[in-house]
Amino acid sequence: TTTTSTSTSTSTTTTSTEPGSLDSTFGSGGIVTTQVGQGGSPGSDGEAVVVDASGRPVVAGAATNSSGTPEGAVARYCTTGCSASGYLDTSFGSSGKQLLNFGVTGNSEATAIALDSPASPSSALWVAGGAIPSGAGLGVFAVAKLTSTGSYDTSFNSTGYELTPIPGTDSSGASAIYHYPSGKTLLVGTAETTPAEVDDFAFVRYDADGTLDTTFNATGPQPGTELVSFPENSSAVAVYVDSSGKILAVGSYGSPSTDFAAARLNPNGGLDTSFGSGGT
Repeated sequence: TTTTSTSTSTSTTTTSTEPGSLDSTFGSGGIVTTQVGQGGSPGSDGEAVVVDASGRPVVAGAATNSSGTPEGAVARYCTTGCSASGYLDTSFGSSGKQLLNFGVTGNSEATAIALDSPASPSSALWVAGGAIPSGAGLGVFAVAKLTSTGSYDTSFNSTGYELTPIPGTDSSGASAIYHYPSGKTLLVGTAETTPAEVDDFAFVRYDADGTLDTTFNATGPQPGTELVSFPENSSAVAVYVDSSGKILAVGSYGSPSTDFAAARLNPNGGLDTSFGSGGT
């Protein structure tokens, strides 16, 4: 198994072959720490991980650039084919690491990652999170497609990245991503609605070319996006799409104390009223 943990200045990746025991063949006694970006406060941290068809862990998170601004970051590690297992794969990005700002000069971060073609050793990568567009001051959903070597894949939105504000909200950001075999990409996260200033589950779905998928919540204020409201603050952090295409998002609900929260959507958006109480 592979997990990620964080410190104030490095991203840490650990592996184990048995529950509770470190795999000493990976890194230094089963542990690798990596400074990504400039270092210093706030440093870098890993938020999500996938393992590609070659067995290489790919970690997404945030790091500080040379100007002191937080950006999204991705690092890829070797398990075979490098001088040592668990060290950076220098064929990716800049010596195994890649900063990505989703095209903004303000703060950004990566919180989720997915493989484009899980069975391919040269799969592209999907990275999602949040970004603050220049002058906006408020966060929006952000997604990028990277080639297998870590550069922006310009087949997606001609730039390799896309920013999407959610209508009727002050600020939003993605926490989870699902890439469909058909080429569509779904982001799930949280948005603060206006004027109520209540956090809701938020969804954005794209077609393969980076445009919003207008078949998703087609009758909503902005087709391709959707909000699901709970009576109090709620935050979505993970997503699962079942074999029928129904979308299950989970997270927390309530303030200041919280409970588990879940919402299930039909394949093209809209709450699945057969689930829970009206879909939540």
